[in-house]
Amino acid sequence: MDYQTLNADTQRVALAHSTMNNHAHHRPHARYAARSIVLYLLSFLFLTQCGNSKTQLAYSESGLTAEQFELLLTQLEPPAREIAKKYSYLFVDLIQLALQQPTALTILVDKDNSLGNYVPPDLIPLDRYRNRLVLNVEGMLVSRIIISDLLAMVAEAAEDGYRLDISSAYRSYSYQGALYQRHATQLGEAEASRVSAQAGHSQHQLGTAVDFGSVTSEFDTTGAAQWLRDNGWRFGFSLSYPPHSEHITGYRYESWHWRYIGRSAALLERYFFGSQQQEMLSFLENNRHLLEEQIVYSPLHNQ
Repeated sequence: MDYQTLNADTQRVALAHSTMNNHAHHRPHARYAARSIVLYLLSFLFLTQCGNSKTQLAYSESGLTAEQFELLLTQLEPPAREIAKKYSYLFVDLIQLALQQPTALTILVDKDNSLGNYVPPDLIPLDRYRNRLVLNVEGMLVSRIIISDLLAMVAEAAEDGYRLDISSAYRSYSYQGALYQRHATQLGEAEASRVSAQAGHSQHQLGTAVDFGSVTSEFDTTGAAQWLRDNGWRFGFSLSYPPHSEHITGYRYESWHWRYIGRSAALLERYFFGSQQQEMLSFLENNRHLLEEQIVYSPLHNQ
């Protein structure tokens, strides 16, 4: 692991947060962004002091015992386990921030975990932002919580010369059910289950998942797709179904499908879970009770 890269990335996300909050016009969840700014700035300071004992003992200050912290570490892959030990302050603090976000950002939705008939309470039309977004379909909806970072990400991509056009967003329970049945009729159940989620099991039902570009394998070879892979995490977006990961996610590689999980969760995923969203969300889900009961939230995170 290149610790200088980790330092640089942490500082860059803090700067991006600061820039976004100075210029964004849609900040319904500004308190979460404010916490994140402070976290990243503080974590950068801690990361540059590798020998600081406070960094090493952060888990105890969080309310976790040594045994509980070790239990969390055993669930990480060996390389990430060493990083979590060295930067326990950052590891625990990112977990804190991820859990303090609205649950919809980190809830596990997959083949085994259903949303039922859930409907996000804060859906807004993307058509409202046609002057700032390229929309391939009319009438798309998203959860309001993703708007600030979505607009910021699309704008920065455009500045770099890439167009992030949006092709799909929120899907209702009934719509997803009809979509899956269409795939099953055309492809058969086995193949359909690799490319489509059944009703109640789609991330799109959260209103926080977005499909970019052509929604085909051709998108993978575009500059926009590469830009997303390089930069999406800085804006809180995560590639839900990475390549060579069907045994983990249950779905084939989808270069176009990005879920908004928040910037702190995206950083947690990137450095401690090998950019595997499924594994990070499973970790949070499996340990949610322990983490929410034991971790003591400091005034820094409750302002």
